[in-house]
Amino acid sequence: MLSRFTQLIGLGFAVAVLMPPAQAQSETPLLIPFNTSFNHSDNHWIAWMPTHPLYEAVEVRSHPDAQSPKGVSVQVFFTERAGGKNQVHYFNTDAAAKAFRGSAALYRDIAYTAAGAKGSPQNLDVKFKDKDDRPVELSMEFGPKQPMSDLHAGLTNQMGHNRNVIFLLFFREKAASAAKNRILIDGQDFSINAERATSEEQLSRTGYRSNIFVFTIPYGKSQYTWKDGSLANSWRRTFKGVTGPGGERVFRSEVADGTSIEAVTTSSGDLREYRHLNGTHTVRWTFQPALPSILSAQDGQRIRYEASIDNFGVQVHGTAVVQKSNDRLVIEWQHESPEWTKGYHFQSIVQSTPAGYDLEVKNPQTSPAAR
Repeated sequence: MLSRFTQLIGLGFAVAVLMPPAQAQSETPLLIPFNTSFNHSDNHWIAWMPTHPLYEAVEVRSHPDAQSPKGVSVQVFFTERAGGKNQVHYFNTDAAAKAFRGSAALYRDIAYTAAGAKGSPQNLDVKFKDKDDRPVELSMEFGPKQPMSDLHAGLTNQMGHNRNVIFLLFFREKAASAAKNRILIDGQDFSINAERATSEEQLSRTGYRSNIFVFTIPYGKSQYTWKDGSLANSWRRTFKGVTGPGGERVFRSEVADGTSIEAVTTSSGDLREYRHLNGTHTVRWTFQPALPSILSAQDGQRIRYEASIDNFGVQVHGTAVVQKSNDRLVIEWQHESPEWTKGYHFQSIVQSTPAGYDLEVKNPQTSPAAR
């Protein structure tokens, strides 16, 4: 009944039950229990807008990219103040806007300059037109030889942002508060200053961050089909078995956005480690004991997990509780640390089908009282 369960699914929105082509179909399949996406950027700026009627903040991210104008990929996004804190994103290439998922995304001709010494906060100047064709101007300045610090750096609280859409790990290595900022939308001034700020924290958080990691687990449904020795999913991802360092068993997907996903397994096919790679950067989930497949899983089983980022150590840890009923598996991800993650538990539900399997990742805490 489960002979079609096979290899890994990945980018941003892929999850899978796998088995390499060389394996007999009767062997135990591997379970990869969530979809992931992973973006890395060198630079990030954020400015709070306490006087704007809709948006609480505007942010800018950039990183080198040979395919983007002037060799720099630029993303500007606004976050709503109320409800699920939905976002509107603007990119300086049409390809990046079309590849983005989870929120509204638009291509815009973005005039962008950033300047500053290496290891120091970068001054910023951005101009473009928003979705309503209104001119937007953003600028930020920092003091001469202003240092970077750990204040407002590290892993940030998701703070309700898209809580019904994704589980978010947003990490910044260093940060610096802006000495000056300027935000004009259709000629109206939304710059933040001491008189407009609702708290001292809004002022100190308005500024620059370096070495940015954005890792998400999106909620939603996916379908997977085994065909021609590969596992294809509804997001057009394909995963194949390879030999990893030291001869480890790995299933790898080369993703269209330039990232890759690897699942490291035990000899029996259970998942020891899941890692998403972006250039030289890695977000890694490890499991102890190894995460079982739908065949080997036991009802009530408890799996310890840790999520780490590069060499910055473990960022999230918790316990995955397994519920099994025939050919259906429910995994409850119970985050334990940091404290804020306890409000962002999610479930992975795997159901076998004649052609492969269906997977749903969802946040069970979506009632109005939980938002």
